[in-house]
Amino acid sequence: PIKQLEAHNPYVSALCAVDRVETRTVWSTSLGDKKLKVWKHTLRGEVPSLAELRAANRVYEEQEAIVGKQLREVTDENARLNRVLDGCEGEYKHNVDELAQKLAQTQAEQKALLDALRAAGLG
Repeated sequence: PIKQLEAHNPYVSALCAVDRVETRTVWSTSLGDKKLKVWKHTLRGEVPSLAELRAANRVYEEQEAIVGKQLREVTDENARLNRVLDGCEGEYKHNVDELAQKLAQTQAEQKALLDALRAAGLG
C-alpha cells in the first residue's frame, strides 16, 4: 500500500498523475470444444468508455429532475411565504399607526391633567 512507502517528510505538497494503465482479463470456457480462452484488453490514459458516459448521463438526468423538482417546490414555498409576509406587513403598519394614535392621545390627556393640577395649585 502507498501508506507504507517512504515519501516526503513531513507531507506531500502535490500529486500529479502521469500515466494510467489498466488491463482487463476475461476468461471463457466451452464444454463443447473443451477450450479455455483468455482475452486481455489494455487501456492507457483516462479515456472513459461510451457505455460509461451514457450510464453517467442517465444518472445525472435523474438527479437533475429531482433537483429541479425540489427547486420548484422551494420557489413556490418562497412565493407563498412572501405573500404571507406582505399581509403581515400591512397588519403591522396598521397596529403601529393605531398605537401611535393612542400614545399621542394619552400624552395629550397627561398634559391636560398636569395643566389642570398646576392651575389648581397642586402641581
